[in-house]
Order: sequence, then C-alpha cells, then structure tokens
Amino acid sequence: MRKIIMRALTPDYTFIEASDGVGALAEYRKHAPNLVIMDVNMPNKDGMCAAREILETDPSANIVMLTALGQKWAEEEMLRIGVRAFVTKPFRPEELRKVAAYAVKARQQNGRGRLSVEVGPNSVERT
Repeated sequence: MRKIIMRALTPDYTFIEASDGVGALAEYRKHAPNLVIMDVNMPNKDGMCAAREILETDPSANIVMLTALGQKWAEEEMLRIGVRAFVTKPFRPEELRKVAAYAVKARQQNGRGRLSVEVGPNSVERT
C-alpha cells in the first residue's frame, strides 16, 4: 500500500515511511509532517489508534485515512476524532492526489474541513 501511495503522490510530496501504527506515531512525533496518510488496518497499532494518539497530542494534525469498502463504522469514528479526510479503497491515484491536495490546502487555510472520496461513481463529497 505504501508503494501505491508513493507512486500516486510522487513527485509532489516528500515521504517519511512507517510500517505500522507504532512507527507512524514515532515518525509523527519526530517530524510533525504537514500531511499523514495511513491505513486503518496496520499491524501492532491500527491506524485508528495511531490517529487518535496523534490528534490527542496535536489537534491540528492533518490526517487522511484509507479504509476498505464496508468500513462505515471506521469512517464515522475518524470524523468524530478529527481526521481530516478518508479515502475508500480501492482508489485511483488521481483521487488520492485530489484528497491530499485538499487536505494540505485546508490546513494552510487553518480550516478543519472534511472530505470523503467514495469509489464507485467517482464522486467527491465535501461536508
């Protein structure tokens, strides 16, 4: 999944990688990146727990989560804890680029807008 994300967002973004939720939390604390993209399903500490911990220490963290189809419970919880956006897998590279650009722009404007991308008719909803 990390390689798919990197291919979709190269050359516009610089990457810091982590192989699991524990590593993602450590890398966030070390680098405080402008954007975090992580999967809900990760080993050792799932993406939801990692996102929750990041947002507890830094409420302005800019997190985009990747979810599998049928994980509506996860999407609702992500929005509740403050994740900026989520992308439903499988996704097209241009969908991820659009969400990443939106998330970075929204953070630069100091907004807390939300964006969801649903795969199917390729609709993008702003809420």
